[in-house]
Amino acid sequence: MRYPATEKLEIIRIVEQSHLPAKHTLDQLGIARRTFYRWYDRFLEGGPEALAYRPSAPSRVWNRIPPAIHDQIIELALEQSELSPRELAVRFTDEKRYFVSEATVCRLLKAHFLIRAFLAEGVDEFLAHITTIEAALGLRADYQKSSRVAPDRPKGMRATNRMRGRVAGLLGDRSHADQYAQLFDIRSAFLHGRAMTDISTQEQVMARSLARQVVEALILSTQSGQIPSRKDFLDSLLDKGAPLI
Repeated sequence: MRYPATEKLEIIRIVEQSHLPAKHTLDQLGIARRTFYRWYDRFLEGGPEALAYRPSAPSRVWNRIPPAIHDQIIELALEQSELSPRELAVRFTDEKRYFVSEATVCRLLKAHFLIRAFLAEGVDEFLAHITTIEAALGLRADYQKSSRVAPDRPKGMRATNRMRGRVAGLLGDRSHADQYAQLFDIRSAFLHGRAMTDISTQEQVMARSLARQVVEALILSTQSGQIPSRKDFLDSLLDKGAPLI
């Protein structure tokens, strides 16, 4: 059913003035939340006139979201890391009054290395957080000397210490680099069968916290200025962090 602009505006006013949660009010009115928040977004941007029917332009990218919304979704995912993509989409829509789909949330989480790590549990969660850090800050050249391009900096540094250096360079101190080294040793012992006890809750929390800080710092870094290439960026982190470790 296609509603005229006057009825859309009336529905918006009813929801705004209702003492009930928006979901309950919309259910009573028989209006899908996705439809309502599409109207409401247009209303906030262009006033009542924007509620008039407008056929979609062929060149419009249907699933593109504004940069500010993108950043808010990632921020919510980091703050509420226990929520699934569907729960994040519902929470964001309810709190921000801006509809986003589960598919959109999944796409953003995958792009920022969050989808696997922040949805796992127990040992899987621990391992996934370490993988998140290494996927974000590691290079193939760390483990394959044949892939290194001269000048290799700092020359002779082992792969684990290169990761420590980048973590320190990104987060600004040695303590985070030492945390990564500790987590790396725990992961190695577990995978190779040397550890006879389960990974503790404290260790899982440490892994989650460090992964979150790395992801947040990377997002801020990409927003602060243009980065020539991933390798150049990671090399600069290593140059900055190597003296700290």
